[in-house]
Amino acid sequence: MLNRQIAWEEPFNDSYGPGFITRMFVVSGRVYAVGFEVIYSDQQLINKGIRINADIPDFRFPDTGMWAVAFDRVETVEAWGGYNHVSLPGLSAGKVLLNVARSIIEHDYVSNAGAYIFTAAVDREHERCGSRQYL
Repeated sequence: MLNRQIAWEEPFNDSYGPGFITRMFVVSGRVYAVGFEVIYSDQQLINKGIRINADIPDFRFPDTGMWAVAFDRVETVEAWGGYNHVSLPGLSAGKVLLNVARSIIEHDYVSNAGAYIFTAAVDREHERCGSRQYL
């Protein structure tokens, strides 16, 4: 379990509350945000619809912490909420993915996370099949 305090600096932002870190970036003139939420318990995962012990029965929370990761397009920097499926044209998808990956790597460099968990955002337009990934 994560027991140490981390001093988050730019480009990360911890102003949304304890245990929730964001990083914003711009691709093709659009603002995106990567969100990192520290996960302390099975109940937090269950609240997200994730039953990790059903998929990985001997799962134990790592001593250096576990974080849930999500990203979304931000309509306005001042007012954004929730994470939804984002459809991206052409090469934008690759550029966004590169920035998300870079954000995760830099987050890990600061946090020394023991694990990250990703869940697919709601796909209201049914553009892809839903899935859940563990890393």
